[in-house]
Amino acid sequence: MEKDIILLTKSSMRSGYCVTGIDLATNTFIRLVTGNNEPLKDMNMQLLNGGIAKPLDLVRVNLIKPVPDKIQSENWLINNDFKWKKIRMADIDEITPYINTNIEYVYKNTNCYLTEEEIININSSLVLLNVNNARLNRQTNMYGKIKSKLSFEFNGRCYNNFSVTDPEFYNIEKAEYKKLLVAVSLPRDSLGAGYYKFVAKIFNIS
Repeated sequence: MEKDIILLTKSSMRSGYCVTGIDLATNTFIRLVTGNNEPLKDMNMQLLNGGIAKPLDLVRVNLIKPVPDKIQSENWLINNDFKWKKIRMADIDEITPYINTNIEYVYKNTNCYLTEEEIININSSLVLLNVNNARLNRQTNMYGKIKSKLSFEFNGRCYNNFSVTDPEFYNIEKAEYKKLLVAVSLPRDSLGAGYYKFVAKIFNIS
């Protein structure tokens, strides 16, 4: 089965990437995975022209079947026997119709994670949001690793220190943005305190 997809994220995840997009046939979010719902690597995202797919590419991908789990209902298994075909580069205006405008919170609360109790009945693990007054900085965690964090306002509420997994923003020491378009993703598994909300992609629309 082939699907035309506008890629939204290629965010860091363990030894690979969490790759999501918009399925243009169903106008819904989709996450592309390999066997056992594993993240993709560059070799899984090779284009027919020899390049590697990236966010905002409109690509035609050969898929095998949907493989939803209890949190990530959007997951589809890719067919690694076929390279992807890049149709063209999409414009940012093509993804704005998919912005979530009817939610009160970024996943139930203003925390940067959900507990085991709160994760119940989550029906989507990806949201696309307009956020305001965003502040990006780098922090050193308890293990001595430098991590990028984003604080922002959404729907009149403040959200602090969300982990950024968009590699394009890793080298920015500190920055402020009046307005951003962000994709926030939930993981399959709990990490320590709970299921962390990752800023998987940042589009600067200030």
